[in-house]
Amino acid sequence: MMSLVRAELLKVRSSRDVWWIAIVPVLVSAATTASFVGYATSAGGPLETGEPGIRASMYGAVFTATVLAMFYGAQIVTNEFRHGTATATFLTTAQRRRVIAAKAVAAAVTGVVLAVIAAAVNLAIAVPWLASLGFEINILDPEVGGVLVSAAASAPLFGVLGVGLAALIRNPTVTIIVAIAWLFFVENVLMTAIPASGNWLPSGAADAIAGNRAVDITVAPIWAGALVLLAWAAVTLTAGQAVMARRDLA
Repeated sequence: MMSLVRAELLKVRSSRDVWWIAIVPVLVSAATTASFVGYATSAGGPLETGEPGIRASMYGAVFTATVLAMFYGAQIVTNEFRHGTATATFLTTAQRRRVIAAKAVAAAVTGVVLAVIAAAVNLAIAVPWLASLGFEINILDPEVGGVLVSAAASAPLFGVLGVGLAALIRNPTVTIIVAIAWLFFVENVLMTAIPASGNWLPSGAADAIAGNRAVDITVAPIWAGALVLLAWAAVTLTAGQAVMARRDLA
């Protein structure tokens, strides 16, 4: 198994898209952090009304890391079909489930890297911005460090989610469309119609892990959010493994 994981990590490092793994998180993190900090410091925003505004400012790192981790996790699988290497990859090991499991581990590691990049960019922008407005930031404060640590906890699981989703769908374009539709449309519709449903959805679980209260719902405890997100990742990955084990690679 470890040889398969090393092989998948090597593919990530040697991919032609590897620079995007480093550049895109920086650009997206900068944009989302600016958006979240701008919201938190706006007139009538969390910092003015006494809501947990520092946490809202830091939440950009969680948002960026989880979304990108899911996309990169999906890419680890779909690249095999896009580049025509799927047959060779899955024939090398008799059990396709183990290959998907190795890709999930590689996606989880990539998720941690993305979380670190997102957190670093978040701090580089948010700390001086908030300090200029008179808000002192202590990275050991749960309002700050706790949220950033949650990004490192959520991103690997979203990476595994991406692998499972891609294994189910296989087509690169359809996989990304489904992921975007789910994260930015389906979940929002469900949480608007049934607010309590957010605690049972992946993004809502990430909110709970981050202790994010900058939303108009009752957020589940951190441990509950972790269990929900772990369940989503496990079920999606297991389903993807089952489908891939029976699917024709041609």
